[in-house]
This record gives sequence, C-alpha cells and structure tokens, in this order.
Amino acid sequence: MKTPRHFDKLLTSAALLSLGVGFVSLGFLPFINRHSEEAENGLFFNAFYPVIGGLISILLGSAFFAIAVLFVATLLQRKRSMESG
Repeated sequence: MKTPRHFDKLLTSAALLSLGVGFVSLGFLPFINRHSEEAENGLFFNAFYPVIGGLISILLGSAFFAIAVLFVATLLQRKRSMESG
C-alpha cells in the first residue's frame, strides 16, 4: 500500500509546481504585451490594471512554488525520520 501514497504525493508536488509555472507565466504576459497605445491616449490607469494583475499572478505563482518546496521538504524529512527510527 506504499505505492499509491507515494504516487499521490508525487502528483501533489507536480500539481503545485505546474500551478506555480502557470501563474508565473501568465503574470509575465502583461509585461510582454505592452498597452502603449492606451498610455499615449491618456488612459494610463487602464494600461496599468493588467500590470497590477500580472504582479498579483506572479506573487501567487511564487507562493505555489514556496508551498511545493515546503511540501517536498516535509516529505523528505518524514522519509528520513522513518528510515532512521
């Protein structure tokens, strides 16, 4: 019965990493796709909203990366403690 638990933990860590990659990549899109025509027309705040959303998405993706690292570290620590004790 050890294999399904190990597989579940592996899938959980992969899902957390993929969420991190997805949110960070979506967060960089407003920086790649500049809305310079709106900024030239005096609608600076309308051009700034996607940048705020992109920053929030990058922060959320970074949080998913941090959770994935903590999850894997906890798994490794439990594995070591089970082997030694």
